[in-house]
Amino acid sequence: HAQWTLAALAAGKAVLCEKPFARDAGEARTMVAAAEAAKLTLLEAFHYRLHSVMRRAEALVREGAIGAPRRAAAEFHAPIARTAQELRWREDQGGGAIMDLGCYPLHALRTLLGGEPQVAGAQIEWVEGVDAATRAQLVFPGGVEAEIACSMTAPFAAWLWIEGDKGRLDIVNFLAPQHGCRFTTTRSGETVRHPTDGPTTYEAQLAHLGAVLAGEVSPLTGGADAIANMAAIDAIKARGRAG
Repeated sequence: HAQWTLAALAAGKAVLCEKPFARDAGEARTMVAAAEAAKLTLLEAFHYRLHSVMRRAEALVREGAIGAPRRAAAEFHAPIARTAQELRWREDQGGGAIMDLGCYPLHALRTLLGGEPQVAGAQIEWVEGVDAATRAQLVFPGGVEAEIACSMTAPFAAWLWIEGDKGRLDIVNFLAPQHGCRFTTTRSGETVRHPTDGPTTYEAQLAHLGAVLAGEVSPLTGGADAIANMAAIDAIKARGRAG
């Protein structure tokens, strides 16, 4: 993505860059610096981030609906056929489960917990240079323990939860609520089911891009956020290799 993002910025074009933003944090820093120097918009296409479900979840956590977060987990698995042409199974194309799938749960927990994690552990199933599956243990600011997992060989699943000292938040299919989603919070034994309506994730992303280009809102992806997500992925990979 770096090659074509830099070319587009050099041509004076704003960019909506597909996730994962780059192959590593170093590329991400180069891309962000180029956008800042050109005074052009560069967003990372985390479409799920703009849907009303994630926006509501973020607001609930911030306002203390479940109290102070203590533990969290998020997973995204999707079977991806292994072929010579499939870029997600190719090391030279920046493939792998953590890049294509795990970037989502990692980004979601960073967004909802509002901080950057330390990598406490990582277990990676390597296949010819790419991770077929990855599981990582993280510690967020305030001592919040979390875990993410992703796999290119497991059946489809996409969910997250956060436990606080006063309750719990759960979202089943946080990635694309328009295809079916269950979003609840539980506190004092009472479970509340929250709305999952709203434009599709892609419509919401397009609307956000338009508003950013018009100078109406600040971007919710890209910039320091994109660099930090890539840095966390780099750290997970490094811990997995060391292990």
